[in-house]
Amino acid sequence: MQWEPFRGRTVSGDVRVLAGDRPLWAYLPPSYEHTDRSYPVLFAQDGQNLFDDDTSYAGEWHFDETLEELAHDGLEAIVIGVANVGDDRLIEYSPFGGGGSAYVAWIADELRQQVAADFRIAHEPERTGVIGSSAGGNISLYAIAERPDVFGFAGVLSPAFPLLGEEIFAYVAGREVRGRIYMDIGGQERSVEAMHRMADVLRGKNVDLEVITAPDDGHNEQAWARRLPAALRFLLR
Repeated sequence: MQWEPFRGRTVSGDVRVLAGDRPLWAYLPPSYEHTDRSYPVLFAQDGQNLFDDDTSYAGEWHFDETLEELAHDGLEAIVIGVANVGDDRLIEYSPFGGGGSAYVAWIADELRQQVAADFRIAHEPERTGVIGSSAGGNISLYAIAERPDVFGFAGVLSPAFPLLGEEIFAYVAGREVRGRIYMDIGGQERSVEAMHRMADVLRGKNVDLEVITAPDDGHNEQAWARRLPAALRFLLR
């Protein structure tokens, strides 16, 4: 199969799609076709929701428009949107007793190599990241803690840590977490206390940590789209 131009109704810039049982989307920076350099790569959960209103089930993140704007400031990256698996999403994004461990291993050891064969992505951990929201934020934090050999930065938006219980706090506390982590939450969400508890755990680690609470935000794609520019500015700087 070949990457094809993604002709979504609300798409901006160079976005491509690889069809299959699990669709993948690739956003390429404006300078990609005019240089031979490699780019930071960001593996993003819930790929259906990143670039186009019509593929999204709850509104898009405007990843493409945000990165097109950030490119004016020299912040560019390749983003790989990984489709979720629908009804099994929470299972796949759950590392304890679910499929999360296998999912992270697949991204780190298989998908990354596939993408590297097709696009000029960086290989260093400090230029390889993951990002997601809600349960996708959970698995993104798990990924940087579980595979520091691969992932050096993570965006953890509106994490739903209560879905994982005490195990996620014990797991992160016991790992040598390092790199850059952006973590945020809306003040109207149910998991505010849990996110700040995790932030306290991470402050004891060798991480460059940014923590944001947006007082008026709820748990939805529109809020994540508003906060995405700040997340990417921190992660890609």
